[in-house]
Amino acid sequence: MKNIVLGVSLMANLVIGFFLAWGVLFPLHFASVVLGMGINGVYYDQKTTQFEMIETAPGGVVMLGDSITDGGQWSLLFPDENMINFGIGGDTTTGVLNRIEQVTRAQPRQVFIMIGTNDLSMNTLPEEVAANVRQMVTTIADGSPGTEVMIQSILPRGEKYVEKVRATNALLVDVAEKTAASYVDLSLLFADENGVILNQYSNDSLHLLGEGYRVWAKEIAPTIGSEPALRR
Repeated sequence: MKNIVLGVSLMANLVIGFFLAWGVLFPLHFASVVLGMGINGVYYDQKTTQFEMIETAPGGVVMLGDSITDGGQWSLLFPDENMINFGIGGDTTTGVLNRIEQVTRAQPRQVFIMIGTNDLSMNTLPEEVAANVRQMVTTIADGSPGTEVMIQSILPRGEKYVEKVRATNALLVDVAEKTAASYVDLSLLFADENGVILNQYSNDSLHLLGEGYRVWAKEIAPTIGSEPALRR
C-alpha cells in the first residue's frame, strides 16, 4: 500500500512539474490551452464580442489569424492605413470560420489570412486546414466581393512541425490557385535550411519577436501599398 501511495505521489509531482515547465517555457500556448483562450474559450469570447460591437470603416486592411497575428502592432506598423487586427490568440481554422462574418461586415479592401498552426498542434490534418481556409475565401468572396484575399503561409516552427507545416502550405498554395485568393509565401523568410524557425525571429519556436514582425511587415508592404513605420 505504501508503494502505491508513493507511486501516485510521484506521478502527481511529475504531472504538476510538466504543467509548470510548460507554463514557463511556452506561456502563450499554455494560456491558450489551459485557460481557455482558444475557440469557445474565455479569450475568444472577449475578443469576438469586441469585434461584434466595433464599427469599422470600409476599405481597411484586415489581419486575420491566431496569436501570431494578434501579437502584431499593425496600426503602428502601418500608420497610414486603416489596419484592423482580427487576430485571436489560440484560434484555429474552425474558430475563424465561426467569426468570418465579422470580417465581411467590415467590407475591407484586403484580408491577410494566417491560420492553422494551432490546428496542427491538435493533430488536425493538413487537408482539413486547407478545406477550412478555402471556405473562408469563399465566404469572404460572397459577403464582400470587393475584398482582395491573401492567404499567407503558416510560419515555420520547431523541428517536429516541419513536415506538417510544409504539407499544409503546399495545400494552401493549391487553394489560392483554385480560388480568387493570392498566396503570400513567408515560410522561407523565417526558416533555416532544415525548415525550422530561426532564433532571431522567435524565442519560443512559435511566436514572433519584433524582428519577425519587421520581416513580415516589409514583405506585405508592397501589396498593402504603404511603407511600414520601422526604425532603421
